[in-house]
Amino acid sequence: MRWKISAFFLLSALWCFAEDTGDKDGSIIPMAAYEFISFEGRQYHVPGGGLVLMVGDQAPPVEKERNSFMLAAFYRSYLLNAYLLNENQSGYPNRYHHVTAMAERKIRRHQVLGIFRSLSDEPVSGGLQTFQAALGYGYELVRNNSLSLTLGMALGLSEFEIGGKSVPVFPFPLVRLGFTSSWIHLSFDFLTNPALDIIIAPENKIRLNGSFQMVYYRDIQDLLFDCTLWYRFFTKEHKMGDFAGVGVGVKNSGEDFKLSEKGKTYEIGSYSVFGVIDLSFLEISGGYIFNSRERYDNNKAQSLGSGYFVSARLAWQF
Repeated sequence: MRWKISAFFLLSALWCFAEDTGDKDGSIIPMAAYEFISFEGRQYHVPGGGLVLMVGDQAPPVEKERNSFMLAAFYRSYLLNAYLLNENQSGYPNRYHHVTAMAERKIRRHQVLGIFRSLSDEPVSGGLQTFQAALGYGYELVRNNSLSLTLGMALGLSEFEIGGKSVPVFPFPLVRLGFTSSWIHLSFDFLTNPALDIIIAPENKIRLNGSFQMVYYRDIQDLLFDCTLWYRFFTKEHKMGDFAGVGVGVKNSGEDFKLSEKGKTYEIGSYSVFGVIDLSFLEISGGYIFNSRERYDNNKAQSLGSGYFVSARLAWQF
């Protein structure tokens, strides 16, 4: 299970606009996105949209108490155009849905977190196996200018396989670690699976962003990552702010869908190199896929060959 909001689009929108939120005023960020993915004999059209609501200062200075609320939701639809069919595709849909939502309330050192995620042909209506939800509480044990540590517990709702039995509700630890300095920003979250975000040289025009996550533990392909070397046109001290840049990167991305028919799953993933242009409100990227994989019902992964992708996302703060 992947509790973290893995849609990079959502995270990048939050990162771009988080510093602009006032102490009391709220901010609304509507978003739209489109991605086209082409493999040998397989194409995906992936339209999407979302909304972020932020109230209060999302990153207040240490001397100020936290008092903020954030709500984010995003939807993507995977439309499959398979013009070279194989026997594995028989009985599988050609449309999948990705629904992600997160709500977070911070009051002083207390944090309440709610998360919902569904990747399926029939989200929610297809049964417990088609979605995951969690509600957790954490307490910030450490908070200073460079370090933040939050520990807590969460209850998850889904169809969990524990010891060969299906369990609808299961407790999980909640761990959130943040470290900030002039040369590195680090954020680590653990809620059923580890997720790490790193920015090296965050205050320089040339910087390296990395995002890493383990969802399953079958082989090295289960390590999902996105690493981008950026050249930012301006620093945050500039009167125009750090709002634009270009970058090159490499990533291993993937999605795992739980079908409404019990026991059926569909996974797709790929390695790629890419270039990106970012104007904060508009981001355009495209790249070459040099290694791809497809997996049905947790069977052995098979290659989809090489290919390419292009994507665009639009976000604006009100």
